[in-house]
Order: sequence, then C-alpha cells, then structure tokens
Amino acid sequence: MTASLIPHKVASITPINGVNKGSKVADVARGILPPGSYVEGGADAIANALGDLVNALSDSNNPQDGLAALETLTTQGTTQLNDALGWKGVNRWSCAGTNEDAWINGNKIKFFSWTGTSVWTNWTDVTDPFLGVTALAFGSEANDGLVGECSTKMGNVIGTHYDMNHVDAINHLFGARSWRTDPVSLYRSHANRLKNRGL
Repeated sequence: MTASLIPHKVASITPINGVNKGSKVADVARGILPPGSYVEGGADAIANALGDLVNALSDSNNPQDGLAALETLTTQGTTQLNDALGWKGVNRWSCAGTNEDAWINGNKIKFFSWTGTSVWTNWTDVTDPFLGVTALAFGSEANDGLVGECSTKMGNVIGTHYDMNHVDAINHLFGARSWRTDPVSLYRSHANRLKNRGL
C-alpha cells in the first residue's frame, strides 16, 4: 500500500510468507462467522485484544479492527485491495511470481518474496498444532499453516521450499523453529541481496 501512495520513497518490497492473493483460512473464518452475531463479535474482541497486547509489548498505539483485517485477508478482500492499488508485483493469472522490477507512478521498485511450506517443524513449538488445524483449509495445496504457497508469490520468488511455517518465518515462538531452516539466515542473505543491487 505504501508503494502505491509514496512510491518515490520505496526501493524494494519483500513479503515473507505474505498473503498476496488472500488466505483460505480467512475465507473459511469469514464463512463461518455470521455477520452481526455474538460469535463474530467474540472473534473480533479476541483479535483486537491480541492487537492491544502487541501494542503494549511494543510500546505502540495502533488502532485495532479485527473484522476489517479478516476481510482484507480473504481472497476477495485481497483481490479488491490489489485492484484498487493497481498492484504490479502480483501475478493474477497464474501461480507464479512476476518481474523483479516494477514501475509504479514512474518509480522503479524491486519485488521479491519467499515462503516456507512446512506446517509441523518443531515438536516443542506449541503453535504447530494450531497451524496443523488451520492448514486443513488448503487441502493438498502446499502451505505454511495460514497462507497457501501460490498466494505468497510476488516479484522475484527466491524460494518456496523452506522448512518453516507462518510463525517460524518471524522466528517465533521464542525461537522454537524448524531444525532445518534458520529464518535469521534468510533475512541476512536477503539484506546482502538488496545491498548487492544497490539498495
């Protein structure tokens, strides 16, 4: 979104395990939460409470709207957002990336992405069973527990084979991650990649 509003201030965008085409988990959640119901209100309250907790832990004051976030993460919501922004990095016609370079309002921005496609990565991580349940929404499609592989692809796809789930990608829970993929090393490699491209 920032790249569409102030592209002259953005050199590169890299979604990691990103919801670039929506999430089937959000589609399922939106489908089972009756609009205006107590269930929907409860889910919204829980999401907002988690956001407030993150605000408190990070000394931030970001407003929370769990239902709006859920709507944006659905396939329809993400498609509408991409259409509204005239998004260049998302391939709308196939499960593939796009060119590394995209021009937005006369400004060249480099697009990259990568993802993990393993759900169960560490038996000591208490988030893995939760992701094991949410992964059922994808059927046979490779996913990270919350996002399907196809949805994560944007720009130059560095890889989709990493042994990490959606939580591992941000090095949580307390660093209890896959034994085979170290997300910190992926971030360092990418920082070097950007530096070598003059960014």
